Amino acid sequence: MFERLSNYRNSLKKTIRIGMSLMRPGTPLIEIWQQKNQQLSDFNLQITAFDDAEVNLSSPSARLGKDFDIIVGPNDGIRWQESIQTKVLGFENFLLAVPKNHRLAEKRVLSFDDLKNETVLLPPRNESPNIELISRDLEENHPEINLVATANFFTPNIYNDYANQDYLFFIRETWRYLSPSMIVIPVKWDYKGPYGVMYSREPRQAVVEFVALITQE
Repeated sequence: MFERLSNYRNSLKKTIRIGMSLMRPGTPLIEIWQQKNQQLSDFNLQITAFDDAEVNLSSPSARLGKDFDIIVGPNDGIRWQESIQTKVLGFENFLLAVPKNHRLAEKRVLSFDDLKNETVLLPPRNESPNIELISRDLEENHPEINLVATANFFTPNIYNDYANQDYLFFIRETWRYLSPSMIVIPVKWDYKGPYGVMYSREPRQAVVEFVALITQE
């Protein structure tokens, strides 16, 4: 009887389908879920895996709004705003991923002096206002650092494409365990990037309610 009652209650809950990937694991959403457990008691989360290779300059995934309702991760792509809605949940630090055989790999913290004559790999700067501001700051105040921008937003393939070029990878805290061939080191700078929820331009009512609750302070 109790099992039937529990199943009945669960059947009345609104299901929110979360798209999760290696680089967009949805960790901030899980933390919010734990903090707001009572407010979110009318919802169930359903996890759907997707491939980071789906991420491009136009969309975090063509499946968003079809196979799943929400993605949580970096959400400041300029062109993304044309096809999806976004809400910022917070900001995370940028770090540098250094190849294990690099001269800086044994450093615990990096400074701008350490980065002189080094090449730093960044996401495409003209696709993110945040990356553009950071790139300008580096160019104006630290011209001795070489900057190279990728053609697409970072995916696991980026590590493979540039693995043998001795570059330093400009990465988010969330990605610190992505590559076993890299050492991730904090830097004495204040660079941060926004992360948050991404969802369809025409979401289901349950998604609208869910987003309102998780972004409510």
